[in-house]
Amino acid sequence: MAKKIFTGIGALLLVGAGVLILYLVRLQVPRHIVNAATVLGTVAGILLMLAGLCLPLIIKAVRALWAKKAGKIILSAVCALFVAGIAVFGITLGSILSAQNHTAAGQSTLIVLGCQIRGSTPSRMFYDRTEAAYVYLCENEQAVAILSGGQGEDEDLSEAQCMYNLLTEKGIDPKRLYMEDKSVNTDTNIKNSLAIIEQNGFSKEVAIATSDYHQKRAAMICEKYGLSAYAVNAQTQAYLVPVFYTREVLAVLGEKIFKN
Repeated sequence: MAKKIFTGIGALLLVGAGVLILYLVRLQVPRHIVNAATVLGTVAGILLMLAGLCLPLIIKAVRALWAKKAGKIILSAVCALFVAGIAVFGITLGSILSAQNHTAAGQSTLIVLGCQIRGSTPSRMFYDRTEAAYVYLCENEQAVAILSGGQGEDEDLSEAQCMYNLLTEKGIDPKRLYMEDKSVNTDTNIKNSLAIIEQNGFSKEVAIATSDYHQKRAAMICEKYGLSAYAVNAQTQAYLVPVFYTREVLAVLGEKIFKN
Protein backbone atom coordinates (compact mmCIF):
# COMPACT_ATOMS: atom_id res chain seq x y z
CA MET A 1 0.00 0.00 0.00
CA ALA A 2 2.81 2.40 0.95
CA LYS A 3 4.60 1.66 -2.33
CA LYS A 4 1.45 2.51 -4.28
CA ILE A 5 1.10 5.80 -2.40
CA PHE A 6 4.74 6.76 -3.04
CA THR A 7 4.39 5.75 -6.69
CA GLY A 8 1.25 7.86 -7.00
CA ILE A 9 2.96 10.87 -5.42
CA GLY A 10 5.96 10.42 -7.71
CA ALA A 11 3.69 10.22 -10.74
CA LEU A 12 1.89 13.42 -9.74
CA LEU A 13 5.20 15.22 -9.20
CA LEU A 14 6.51 14.15 -12.61
CA VAL A 15 3.30 15.16 -14.40
CA GLY A 16 3.23 18.44 -12.48
CA ALA A 17 6.85 19.18 -13.37
CA GLY A 18 6.12 18.43 -17.02
CA VAL A 19 3.08 20.71 -17.06
CA LEU A 20 5.07 23.50 -15.37
CA ILE A 21 7.92 23.26 -17.90
CA LEU A 22 5.49 23.28 -20.83
CA TYR A 23 3.72 26.29 -19.33
CA LEU A 24 6.98 28.21 -18.97
CA VAL A 25 7.97 27.35 -22.54
CA ARG A 26 4.49 28.26 -23.80
CA LEU A 27 4.96 31.78 -22.41
CA GLN A 28 7.71 32.31 -24.97
CA VAL A 29 5.88 31.03 -28.06
CA PRO A 30 3.59 34.07 -28.60
CA ARG A 31 6.75 36.20 -28.55
CA HIS A 32 8.22 34.16 -31.43
CA ILE A 33 11.09 32.89 -29.29
CA VAL A 34 12.20 29.53 -30.66
CA ASN A 35 15.62 28.33 -29.59
CA ALA A 36 17.40 25.26 -28.24
CA ALA A 37 15.96 25.85 -24.78
CA THR A 38 12.33 26.07 -25.95
CA VAL A 39 12.73 22.91 -28.05
CA LEU A 40 14.47 20.98 -25.26
CA GLY A 41 12.00 22.35 -22.75
CA THR A 42 9.06 21.12 -24.80
CA VAL A 43 10.64 17.67 -25.18
CA ALA A 44 11.52 17.52 -21.47
CA GLY A 45 8.01 18.58 -20.45
CA ILE A 46 6.37 15.92 -22.62
CA LEU A 47 8.80 13.22 -21.43
CA LEU A 48 8.20 14.07 -17.78
CA MET A 49 4.44 13.90 -18.26
CA LEU A 50 4.73 10.54 -20.03
CA ALA A 51 7.07 9.28 -17.30
CA GLY A 52 4.50 10.27 -14.68
CA LEU A 53 1.65 8.60 -16.50
CA CYS A 54 3.69 5.44 -17.11
CA LEU A 55 5.61 5.39 -13.81
CA PRO A 56 4.42 1.95 -12.61
CA LEU A 57 5.50 0.38 -15.91
CA ILE A 58 8.83 2.21 -15.80
CA ILE A 59 9.51 1.00 -12.23
CA LYS A 60 8.71 -2.56 -13.26
CA ALA A 61 11.02 -2.33 -16.29
CA VAL A 62 13.88 -0.85 -14.23
CA ARG A 63 13.57 -3.65 -11.64
CA ALA A 64 13.67 -6.27 -14.36
CA LEU A 65 16.70 -4.64 -15.94
CA TRP A 66 18.48 -4.27 -12.60
CA ALA A 67 18.10 -8.01 -12.00
CA LYS A 68 20.53 -8.67 -14.87
CA LYS A 69 24.26 -7.94 -14.82
CA ALA A 70 24.18 -6.10 -18.14
CA GLY A 71 21.16 -4.18 -16.93
CA LYS A 72 23.02 -2.98 -13.84
CA ILE A 73 25.86 -1.72 -16.04
CA ILE A 74 23.45 0.11 -18.36
CA LEU A 75 21.46 1.69 -15.55
CA SER A 76 24.62 2.71 -13.67
CA ALA A 77 26.02 4.31 -16.82
CA VAL A 78 22.76 6.20 -17.44
CA CYS A 79 22.70 7.45 -13.84
CA ALA A 80 26.35 8.51 -14.03
CA LEU A 81 25.73 10.43 -17.26
CA PHE A 82 22.67 12.09 -15.74
CA VAL A 83 24.58 13.18 -12.62
CA ALA A 84 27.48 14.41 -14.76
CA GLY A 85 25.08 16.38 -16.96
CA ILE A 86 23.45 18.00 -13.92
CA ALA A 87 26.89 18.88 -12.53
CA VAL A 88 28.05 20.45 -15.81
CA PHE A 89 24.78 22.39 -16.08
CA GLY A 90 25.10 23.66 -12.50
CA ILE A 91 28.74 24.69 -12.84
CA THR A 92 28.05 26.50 -16.12
CA LEU A 93 25.01 28.24 -14.67
CA GLY A 94 27.14 29.33 -11.73
CA SER A 95 29.69 30.88 -14.07
CA ILE A 96 26.90 32.76 -15.88
CA LEU A 97 25.64 34.18 -12.61
CA SER A 98 29.16 35.04 -11.46
CA ALA A 99 29.93 36.98 -14.67
CA GLN A 100 27.12 39.41 -13.88
CA ASN A 101 28.98 40.53 -10.77
CA HIS A 102 32.10 41.57 -12.71
CA THR A 103 30.57 45.00 -13.13
CA ALA A 104 31.88 47.99 -15.06
CA ALA A 105 33.37 50.89 -13.14
CA GLY A 106 34.17 53.85 -15.34
CA GLN A 107 35.39 52.08 -18.50
CA SER A 108 35.54 54.61 -21.32
CA THR A 109 34.46 52.19 -24.05
CA LEU A 110 30.95 50.78 -23.94
CA ILE A 111 29.73 48.10 -26.35
CA VAL A 112 25.96 47.68 -26.54
CA LEU A 113 24.86 44.28 -27.86
CA GLY A 114 21.70 44.18 -29.91
CA CYS A 115 18.83 41.70 -29.95
CA GLN A 116 15.50 41.39 -31.71
CA ILE A 117 13.42 44.29 -32.93
CA ARG A 118 10.06 43.71 -34.60
CA GLY A 119 9.77 45.87 -37.66
CA SER A 120 10.96 49.13 -36.16
CA THR A 121 9.73 48.39 -32.63
CA PRO A 122 12.32 47.28 -30.06
CA SER A 123 11.55 44.19 -28.03
CA ARG A 124 11.46 44.56 -24.26
CA MET A 125 14.87 42.94 -23.95
CA PHE A 126 16.31 45.26 -26.60
CA TYR A 127 14.87 48.29 -24.84
CA ASP A 128 16.26 47.14 -21.47
CA ARG A 129 19.77 46.76 -22.92
CA THR A 130 19.58 50.22 -24.44
CA GLU A 131 18.27 51.66 -21.18
CA ALA A 132 21.20 50.09 -19.28
CA ALA A 133 23.55 51.72 -21.81
CA TYR A 134 21.80 55.08 -21.36
CA VAL A 135 22.23 54.99 -17.58
CA TYR A 136 25.91 54.06 -17.95
CA LEU A 137 26.55 56.88 -20.45
CA CYS A 138 24.86 59.38 -18.15
CA GLU A 139 26.97 58.24 -15.20
CA ASN A 140 30.20 58.15 -17.22
CA GLU A 141 30.28 61.27 -19.38
CA GLN A 142 33.75 60.43 -20.74
CA ALA A 143 32.52 57.13 -22.22
CA VAL A 144 31.72 56.48 -25.86
CA ALA A 145 29.39 53.73 -27.02
CA ILE A 146 29.63 51.30 -29.91
CA LEU A 147 26.10 50.29 -30.87
CA SER A 148 26.27 46.80 -32.33
CA GLY A 149 23.65 44.95 -34.33
CA GLY A 150 22.79 44.38 -37.97
CA GLN A 151 19.40 44.26 -39.70
CA GLY A 152 17.48 40.99 -39.70
CA GLU A 153 15.03 39.88 -42.35
CA ASP A 154 12.02 40.92 -40.27
CA GLU A 155 13.57 44.20 -39.11
CA ASP A 156 12.91 47.55 -40.82
CA LEU A 157 16.22 49.03 -39.67
CA SER A 158 19.44 47.82 -38.13
CA GLU A 159 19.56 47.18 -34.40
CA ALA A 160 22.43 49.68 -34.18
CA GLN A 161 20.27 52.38 -35.79
CA CYS A 162 17.40 51.58 -33.44
CA MET A 163 19.74 51.98 -30.44
CA TYR A 164 21.06 55.23 -31.88
CA ASN A 165 17.52 56.57 -32.26
CA LEU A 166 16.55 55.64 -28.69
CA LEU A 167 19.71 57.08 -27.13
CA THR A 168 19.73 60.35 -29.07
CA GLU A 169 16.02 60.84 -28.30
CA LYS A 170 16.98 60.61 -24.62
CA GLY A 171 19.61 63.32 -25.08
CA ILE A 172 22.86 61.38 -25.56
CA ASP A 173 25.27 63.34 -27.78
CA PRO A 174 25.49 61.63 -31.21
CA LYS A 175 29.23 62.31 -31.22
CA ARG A 176 29.59 59.75 -28.44
CA LEU A 177 27.89 57.03 -30.48
CA TYR A 178 29.47 54.74 -33.09
CA MET A 179 27.28 52.37 -35.09
CA GLU A 180 28.31 48.84 -36.01
CA ASP A 181 25.44 47.64 -38.20
CA LYS A 182 26.78 44.55 -39.99
CA SER A 183 26.89 41.91 -37.27
CA VAL A 184 24.57 38.90 -37.14
CA ASN A 185 25.44 37.33 -33.76
CA THR A 186 27.37 37.96 -30.55
CA ASP A 187 30.68 36.89 -32.05
CA THR A 188 30.44 39.34 -34.95
CA ASN A 189 29.02 42.01 -32.60
CA ILE A 190 32.29 41.97 -30.72
CA LYS A 191 34.61 41.27 -33.65
CA ASN A 192 33.23 44.21 -35.63
CA SER A 193 33.22 46.44 -32.55
CA LEU A 194 36.91 45.64 -32.07
CA ALA A 195 37.61 47.08 -35.52
CA ILE A 196 35.95 50.37 -34.49
CA ILE A 197 37.92 50.37 -31.23
CA GLU A 198 41.21 49.93 -33.09
CA GLN A 199 40.36 52.49 -35.77
CA ASN A 200 39.63 55.15 -33.14
CA GLY A 201 42.21 54.23 -30.52
CA PHE A 202 39.60 53.47 -27.86
CA SER A 203 40.42 51.51 -24.72
CA LYS A 204 40.23 47.72 -25.03
CA GLU A 205 38.98 47.54 -21.45
CA VAL A 206 35.30 47.58 -22.32
CA ALA A 207 31.95 47.75 -20.59
CA ILE A 208 29.35 45.44 -22.16
CA ALA A 209 25.70 46.48 -22.02
CA THR A 210 23.61 43.37 -22.52
CA SER A 211 21.16 41.10 -20.72
CA ASP A 212 22.44 39.69 -17.42
CA TYR A 213 22.35 36.08 -18.66
CA HIS A 214 24.40 37.08 -21.74
CA GLN A 215 27.41 38.55 -19.90
CA LYS A 216 29.41 35.32 -19.49
CA ARG A 217 29.40 34.44 -23.19
CA ALA A 218 30.08 38.06 -24.18
CA ALA A 219 33.10 38.09 -21.85
CA MET A 220 34.37 34.82 -23.32
CA ILE A 221 34.17 36.21 -26.85
CA CYS A 222 35.78 39.47 -25.76
CA GLU A 223 38.69 37.51 -24.32
CA LYS A 224 39.05 35.68 -27.64
CA TYR A 225 39.47 39.04 -29.41
CA GLY A 226 41.83 40.53 -26.82
CA LEU A 227 39.29 42.66 -24.96
CA SER A 228 38.75 42.80 -21.19
CA ALA A 229 35.02 42.85 -20.48
CA TYR A 230 33.04 44.33 -17.58
CA ALA A 231 29.28 43.96 -17.13
CA VAL A 232 26.56 46.57 -17.53
CA ASN A 233 23.56 44.39 -16.79
CA ALA A 234 20.07 44.66 -18.21
CA GLN A 235 17.83 42.61 -15.93
CA THR A 236 15.90 39.74 -17.51
CA GLN A 237 12.18 39.65 -16.80
CA ALA A 238 11.24 36.83 -14.43
CA TYR A 239 9.05 34.91 -16.89
CA LEU A 240 11.94 34.79 -19.40
CA VAL A 241 14.54 33.50 -16.92
CA PRO A 242 13.95 29.71 -17.27
CA VAL A 243 14.17 29.65 -21.06
CA PHE A 244 16.94 32.17 -21.58
CA TYR A 245 19.22 30.94 -18.80
CA THR A 246 18.82 27.35 -20.02
CA ARG A 247 19.58 28.42 -23.57
CA GLU A 248 22.60 30.36 -22.40
CA VAL A 249 24.04 27.37 -20.56
CA LEU A 250 23.97 25.49 -23.87
CA ALA A 251 25.44 28.49 -25.72
CA VAL A 252 28.29 28.91 -23.22
CA LEU A 253 29.11 25.20 -23.45
CA GLY A 254 29.07 25.49 -27.24
CA GLU A 255 31.39 28.48 -27.08
CA LYS A 256 33.82 26.52 -24.90
CA ILE A 257 33.76 23.48 -27.16
CA PHE A 258 33.96 25.26 -30.50
CA LYS A 259 36.07 28.29 -29.46
CA ASN A 260 38.60 29.22 -32.12
